[in-house]
Amino acid sequence: MLRTITVSAAAALVSTVAMAADQLYYTPEPTPAPEAAYFYDWSGTHVGFHGGGAWGDGGSDFTIGGVGGSTSFDIDGGQVGVQAGHNWQHGNIVLGVGTDISWFEVDGAGGAATGATHSLDTGLLVNLTGRAGVAFDHVQPYLVGGLSVLDYDYSLSNLAGTATETHGDTDLGATLGGGLEVAVTNDVSLFGEYRHYWFEGEALAFAGPGGVAAQTVNPDLDIDTVTGGINWRF
Repeated sequence: MLRTITVSAAAALVSTVAMAADQLYYTPEPTPAPEAAYFYDWSGTHVGFHGGGAWGDGGSDFTIGGVGGSTSFDIDGGQVGVQAGHNWQHGNIVLGVGTDISWFEVDGAGGAATGATHSLDTGLLVNLTGRAGVAFDHVQPYLVGGLSVLDYDYSLSNLAGTATETHGDTDLGATLGGGLEVAVTNDVSLFGEYRHYWFEGEALAFAGPGGVAAQTVNPDLDIDTVTGGINWRF
């Protein structure tokens, strides 16, 4: 009887020691790390197309017989074109460069005070710009600005409308504006943008059509645009 109790006690002691050893050397399985939060990355190259409306002032400075003056008239129209660019994102700051080419159909006429009707008809618009934005995940407001080149025809007509003289010109100007771009998928974004343009043209010498006095005209253009577009990103 005593021997049985002793054996039982010894067995219980060994079991207890073994359990304690297991607990002492037990290493729990590591807890899986939480998945990192996903934020949209605006870095990379994009291409797309855009379209919108334009309006502004098609005025000019002129000289007739050594006497100077100025005239202005309203212009309006629209544009459609393509764009491409590249962005770099650091934190939530997005910097980028881009170019866009538009068929820029803006026209208007006025300025009869000079003894002639002045008219403007634009053609190709090319921009080389830089931009800076702040990323809020899939949404990015930004500022944009740079150099612009505009091709246009400037005409003088006599007040009867029976004779017209036209000179073509290509001017270097500047643009500044801002917009909002929204990524709707990983590869596609939509944007809306406002820009203002300044162009000061070279002197255009008009002989004077249909009895209009000879005069030199320096186009001075201020144009505003609102556009919307789509970009494919890669």
